[in-house]
Parts: sequence; structure tokens; C-alpha cells
Amino acid sequence: MKRLRCAAAAAIVLLAAACATVPPSQQKDSVLQVLQMLEDGRGDELVLHSQTPFLLDAEIIEAESDVAELWRLLTSRGYRFPQPVVERIIPLGDADPGLFGDTMEVRVFFERYLPEDAAVAEVRSGDQQFRFIFADSIGGRRGLPVMYGWKGPL
Repeated sequence: MKRLRCAAAAAIVLLAAACATVPPSQQKDSVLQVLQMLEDGRGDELVLHSQTPFLLDAEIIEAESDVAELWRLLTSRGYRFPQPVVERIIPLGDADPGLFGDTMEVRVFFERYLPEDAAVAEVRSGDQQFRFIFADSIGGRRGLPVMYGWKGPL
């Protein structure tokens, strides 16, 4: 019995250590927490969890003020993600820039602007499909990932 408890305790410690090594950008719950900001109309907070340049479909948005305006418009018009489900998360090394468009601009964005810990999250909300690019937070943003890109219906 004592051996079983020791084995169970060791398994719990290993599981906890494994969870701690997965970056926030590759954790479904962390991705959903950032998307919940849009659902809740927290555009100002989304600005803090967005990075510029920002890839919107296949276009690069360079100015932080333009990204802020995007979130302001979406939240003021009541844009929502009803019951989002993260279907899969693809680490950057395995992600194809073609997921966002087969253009030189998209390829350059993936090569030049994304950190190594970036990942593409494929999310379904109702009957709509989305792709988001997330990377680990910079500067202590509550341990949540930062959004670098969005592809999907607006």
C-alpha cells in the first residue's frame, strides 16, 4: 500500500512538472481566457494581450493604434465567440504559414515576427472556424499568451 501511495505521489509530481513546461501559448485554457476578453467586451485588455505587428487574415497591421481600433470596433459592436472550442494547437515549428494565406507577406510575418514559442490555435465557435497565433506573454501579462494574429470571420 505504501508503495502504491509513493508511486501515485510521484506520478502527480511528474504530471504537475509536465504541465508547467507547456507554454501558455500552447495551453487551451489560456487561449480561451484571452478569447473570453472579446466575449466580455474587454477591448482595452485585449490591446494589452496583442502584439504588433499583428496578422489579420493575410494582412499585417503595423500600428498598435490600428490593433486597438480593431478591438474597440469589435467590442462596441458586440462581436461574440459563442462557446468556443480549441480544436488543436500547432507549435510554430509545425505550423504552415499557408494556414493564414499563401503570400510572401504571410511567410515574412512567420519568419520575422513570431517568437519560437508561438503556436497556431484552431478554434471553432458555433459553425465558424478561426485560427489565432499566440505566443508567451511579454512583461507579465498575467501569465496569459499574447495574440499575434487572427484568421476567420469578422
